Amino acid sequence: MQGCDNFKEFTLNSCPDNFIVNTALPPITLFAWELKNKFTRKIQGEIVTDADGIITIPVADSLSKDMFHDFSNAYEFRLYLIDENENRQPFKFCDQYDYLVFVFEDVEPLPDPNNAIITLTC
Repeated sequence: MQGCDNFKEFTLNSCPDNFIVNTALPPITLFAWELKNKFTRKIQGEIVTDADGIITIPVADSLSKDMFHDFSNAYEFRLYLIDENENRQPFKFCDQYDYLVFVFEDVEPLPDPNNAIITLTC
């Protein structure tokens, strides 16, 4: 996490199956997403919001459940709006937060499915 950036932190269950982001995003819109840990390891992808403005990122597609546990430290989650010219514009959550921070905790037993649900009301 960088110096004076404005972010919102969420505590999530370890080893999620999916990240479900419900933060008042525009519906049917193309975004690039990025997860970055404190060692600057970046995992990126592209996704389209559903009709309700929600995105679901399946962990099995480009991530590993083992990456997200109580010893993995925090991850920054950023979104970039992709315009018609394929330019990436940083997206502010609720016109306020530059990014979200995910911290993971062990929960026994883990729910099934173990979805990391991130809800932010603007």
